Amino acid sequence: MTTIRLLQGRSLALLIQLAACVSPTSAAPPSSGLDLPGFDTAVRAQDDLYRHSNGGWLRTTRIPEDKAEVSGADMPAVVDQRLRSILQELSSRPQPKGSNARKIGDFYTAFLDTTAIDKAGLAPIQARLAEIAAIKTPQQLAAWAGRAQGQIETPIWLWGGFADFMNPELNRVMAWQGGLGLPDRDDYLKLEDAQFAQTRAAYLSYLGQLVRLAGLPKPAELAARVLALETRLAQAHTPLSEARNPAKMYTPKTASELMATAPGFDWQAFLAAAKISAEDKVTVTQWDTAVATARLFSELPLADWLAYFALRSLDAAAQVLPQGFRAAHFAFHGKASTGAKFEQPRQDLALDQVKQALNEALAQHYVARHFPASHKQRVVTIYQNALAA
Repeated sequence: MTTIRLLQGRSLALLIQLAACVSPTSAAPPSSGLDLPGFDTAVRAQDDLYRHSNGGWLRTTRIPEDKAEVSGADMPAVVDQRLRSILQELSSRPQPKGSNARKIGDFYTAFLDTTAIDKAGLAPIQARLAEIAAIKTPQQLAAWAGRAQGQIETPIWLWGGFADFMNPELNRVMAWQGGLGLPDRDDYLKLEDAQFAQTRAAYLSYLGQLVRLAGLPKPAELAARVLALETRLAQAHTPLSEARNPAKMYTPKTASELMATAPGFDWQAFLAAAKISAEDKVTVTQWDTAVATARLFSELPLADWLAYFALRSLDAAAQVLPQGFRAAHFAFHGKASTGAKFEQPRQDLALDQVKQALNEALAQHYVARHFPASHKQRVVTIYQNALAA
């Protein structure tokens, strides 16, 4: 488990959260926003600025046993408590059919109803598993991966619409490396590291559990094949230290250009299934990875890709599948990966899921309740002051 604390004074985003979360009081005198007790004055700022400004907090902060990390600001806790109140309100009373309020309330209620989830068994995911099993050609595989965007993280996954690096008036989708079940490529490749080896063993066990729980044949063999495939993907990945290098991230390509320059994968079927037109360019952010990953789609057996996508789908859905899946998911993603001793309350997991699935809709309700025009003006003032400084 880890503690995370922002270097004090570094984060404009933190200041914006502060303006949004704290109600102004005209009677209160101006005061420093620095957490002075969190400093360690025994460390000189010029020797170690991080320890100087955070050492006291690092010594005294304890991580709750149901969490993997904590941050140095209490604003996220304030915001989450307000969001919980919104979810409880929207789920406890009838909402107009088809409205965002109804979608949010229904989503939250359904996630909490573990009795119904257990009763449904594998039925909610059987259609997806059947789709994967029915894939017969590489083109069908690429099209399925395109349709799966937003449901699972595929080896090349599509993110956003973001301003084009060279033309901020034009938005583009970004294509990123992904598709690993372990947190980082080092987890697969640093074979001599005992901690990484332990995590890989836990992951292999987890994959085998998913196979058994889904009633698929040969759990040990299938799990080993998927881990081997993901290891090949990890070898193709750009290290995180280089993956966000702006000088290397700008490679806009159409589907036909990708077919010509990154062969082995049916980019046209993939992007068309993801609802991206043939004329639009996608910004490929790790080009070498995209080329190597495309080649893997042609080199590795189709059966291995089907097993991989089946297990990625089971893993992504595990928290809304029966108790065996939920327990296995926490045993790996919680205990083995982060060191958390106890699973978070279901209500907290539900909040995280709603924020991921319906973030914009939930944000509309939050802004309507907790972000009046006066708060917006305070944020503008903070921005202007920071810009001037």
